[in-house]
Amino acid sequence: QRFTPNYVVNGPLSKAEGDTAPSGTGKKMRFSADASILHYKDLGWGAELNFEGLFFPVIGPYLSLTNFRDETVKQDPEFFGNFRLGGQLSLIQHDLLCASFLMQWSHWYGDTKWVHNGCVIGVDLRSYPIYPLTVQWRGTYGSYNDDIFIATSDLQAGIIYKRIEGFAGWKYMSTGNHKTNRDKSHWNGYYGGVRVYF
Repeated sequence: QRFTPNYVVNGPLSKAEGDTAPSGTGKKMRFSADASILHYKDLGWGAELNFEGLFFPVIGPYLSLTNFRDETVKQDPEFFGNFRLGGQLSLIQHDLLCASFLMQWSHWYGDTKWVHNGCVIGVDLRSYPIYPLTVQWRGTYGSYNDDIFIATSDLQAGIIYKRIEGFAGWKYMSTGNHKTNRDKSHWNGYYGGVRVYF
């Protein structure tokens, strides 16, 4: 098993340039940061920032910041956002599948009177099947005050060049109540952005 995909860790364009470094060589740490613009139908536009990585090569940070502009309020659009602070535990590390378990503390701010702080768990699956293609799916489930839950699903595909990746994908977010098990609302949307590996 490799720590992370060879063409990300062992140098720019390493697979394309014929790098023959054996599995397990390269960096002992791996990080990435990305920024994207997103749009949920019937909700509005937003922006998202993520920073994540792995140390030696088992655990590491996973931070996310998302801001929304609620366009459903036509006269006076509302602004709100979500900040997640936590980490990840690597489960599988290979070009065909990199899997991590996520746990984060989540804080909603702005015009969100119905929910504030909670705990989020999830999984991050990545695949690097053939240079320069990438595929990623991230699913999370958050539990908040007043028995509220928020579930998300992000599916994206990207193209990597050296240490830069351009990606686009689809997002799903739903809210509900633990006690009533009733789906209050849900949104679908799309997003696109840029990721840097280092």
